[in-house]
Amino acid sequence: MGITSLLSWIDASNIIAGISTITAGISAIIAIFSYKESKKLRMEQSRAFLYMDMMQIDSDIYVVIHNIGHSPAFDISITVNEPYSNRFENLKLIPPTFSYRYLLLSRKEASQYQKEVIFSVKYKDVYSDPLYREERFPFTLADYLKYHIAYDAESNSYDIKKTY
Repeated sequence: MGITSLLSWIDASNIIAGISTITAGISAIIAIFSYKESKKLRMEQSRAFLYMDMMQIDSDIYVVIHNIGHSPAFDISITVNEPYSNRFENLKLIPPTFSYRYLLLSRKEASQYQKEVIFSVKYKDVYSDPLYREERFPFTLADYLKYHIAYDAESNSYDIKKTY
């Protein structure tokens, strides 16, 4: 083996080593980005997620708040526009999969209010510290006051009547 063939072998091995180094560097960068994305996704899937809804039961309107996330929501602040009462004001913690509800309007009061109800919810979870998450839930009462649904035991069925 001559000196020229040895030099060409050294050059080839340097080129291969250089390509391997570049490939390893690119792989490391991709691994770091993948780690950051998976951490972000894991945190999003594990966070608390509060959701509000309204329901009609025997012509009464109830407000329901659900935590459909996987961690508890705490330091909760819920506000509602006037003239509606807020019975969630002392609510400080909602564990995962829990729901709370209260009577917003009875059937006697419901006919007086044909406006929009807006709930603003501000809360923290273990992944949002120190920032609060804020959500806004507008409801049009007319959408919930259309029908009175009552169970009729004699006919074993539900009676559905318009309320206005």
